[in-house]
Amino acid sequence: MLNTEFAAVLLFSAAILLNLTYYGYRRKHLPGAKPFCLLMLAMSIQTIGYAFEILSVNLDTMVLWLRIEYIGASFYPVLIMYFIREYLDERRIANRYMIMFLLAQNILTLVLVWTNPLHHLYHASYSMGQTWGFEVLALSRGIWYYVHVFVFYMVIIFGAYRLHQTYTSATGVYRKKTMFIFCSVLIPIVVFLAYLFGLGPDHIDTTIFSYVVMGALIAYGLYEHDFLNLLPLTQQDVLDAIDESVIVLDANDNLLDYNAAAGRNFNKLEKSKLGNLFREIAPFGRFNLEQSESQFHHEGLVFGAKVRNGMKNRFRIVVLQDITKRETAYRELKKFADRDALTSLYNRRYFLNLFEKSLNDGVVAILDIDYFKRINDSYGHLAGDKTLVAFSKSLKSCFKDYPVCRYGGEEFAIFAEGLTVAEFQRMLEDCQMKQAGDADLNAITFSAGISTYKAGYIEVAIINADEKLYEAKKAGRNLVVA
Repeated sequence: MLNTEFAAVLLFSAAILLNLTYYGYRRKHLPGAKPFCLLMLAMSIQTIGYAFEILSVNLDTMVLWLRIEYIGASFYPVLIMYFIREYLDERRIANRYMIMFLLAQNILTLVLVWTNPLHHLYHASYSMGQTWGFEVLALSRGIWYYVHVFVFYMVIIFGAYRLHQTYTSATGVYRKKTMFIFCSVLIPIVVFLAYLFGLGPDHIDTTIFSYVVMGALIAYGLYEHDFLNLLPLTQQDVLDAIDESVIVLDANDNLLDYNAAAGRNFNKLEKSKLGNLFREIAPFGRFNLEQSESQFHHEGLVFGAKVRNGMKNRFRIVVLQDITKRETAYRELKKFADRDALTSLYNRRYFLNLFEKSLNDGVVAILDIDYFKRINDSYGHLAGDKTLVAFSKSLKSCFKDYPVCRYGGEEFAIFAEGLTVAEFQRMLEDCQMKQAGDADLNAITFSAGISTYKAGYIEVAIINADEKLYEAKKAGRNLVVA
C-alpha cells in the first residue's frame, strides 16, 4: 500500500537524521555542534513517529504516535534559537533569558499535546480521514497550535535574518557555506507554510517528508564543505587569543576596543565605556602615548609597553606585556653582577667602574681587617665569613652615603666625593670607635690608608691609599693613615 512506501521514505529520512545526530555528537567541540546534534535528534524522533502514525490502522494508535512525534517537534523553537546562539555567536537576542523562555514554552506545548483530551487547546479534535487510498489522522487545530507556530516562525525569521547578516559580511568559502545552510533550512520552512495553508494532500504533513531532502543537503554540506566550521575568526577572537594586553584607540585617543587580557590586568577598563578618553581611564592618566616603547607600572606589576600607530594615524594600538618576572630576575642578576655574594657590598669591578665615572674630586680609603688570618686559623672559615659580614654591615652603617666595596679577601674600599682628608679620616676613626663598642666586633680592629684623588684620575690615588694602609699596619695596626 502507498502508506507503506511513505513510511519507508520517512524511515530512510530518519536514518539520515540520526547519522547527522551522530556526526554532530562526534564534533561537539565545534561551535553550534551540540544544538545541531539535538535538533537533528528531535527531527528524527518526529520523523520516526510520523512513519509509524501513517502505518497505524486505528485512531488511538495514531494519536499515541502523534504524541511521540511531539517529543521532538515541541522543542524546535528552543533548539533553533540555541543553534543560532552557538553557531553564529549571537548573545544579544539569543541570551539565556530567551533560551529559558522558549524552553518553558516548548515544555508547555509538549504537556498540552499529551494532555489534549482534557482541554483540546492544541488539537480541537481527532478523527480518521482518507488520503490516496489509506486512512490517516485528521486534525483540527486548537489555539495553542497557533501560539506554537507563531513562536516557531518568529525564531525562524530571526535565524534567517542573522544568517543573512553573516552572508553579507562573509567572503569566499564562508559566504558559500552560509548560503548552503540557509538553503538547507529553507526547504522545510517553505513546505511547512504550504502545509499550513492547505496546499498538498489532505491530512498529510508534507513538512516531515521534506526532511529527507534537507537531510541529504546537510549531509552533503557536512561531508563536502564541513559547514559546521562556518564563521571566520572575528577581530575579537584574535584579540582574545593574545596573551598580552591589547588596547585599541581611535585617532583622538578614545577607547575603541580591548582584549580579555587587558580586562583582566586593568579592571578599570571593564568599568569604562567605549569612547572614553584613554587618559581619563585609571590608571592610564600619565601613560605616554607618544613614546613607542616604555615601561608601565600598575599595582606592583611591571609592563613593557609598546605603542603603534595604524594606517594614516587613524588608530593606535597599545600592547602591554607583563614583564614583572623578567624585571625581577634582571634585578637579581644585576645585583649578583654588581655585588659581592657574601657581604652584599659592591664588588671590585663595579666599584672601580663607579670610581672612574666620579665627577668631583674627593678622597679614597683602602681598609684591611687586622690579623684576619688568625680568625680563620683559630675558628675556621665559617667564623671568618661571619666576621666579614658583620664588618660589612658596620661599614655600610658608617658610610651609608658613599660607595663601599669588598676589594678582595679582608680588604675593603670606600670613596667619597667632595670630602677632605681630615673629614674622611675622622669618619673612619669614628667607625673604629663604634666597632669597639659593638659586642660582635670589639674583638677585631681594622687599619686604613687614605688618599685624595682628582676626578678621572684614580689609579695613582688607589696606589697611594694602599701605601698608606701598609704604613698603618707597619705602625702597629688599628690606625688610619692619610
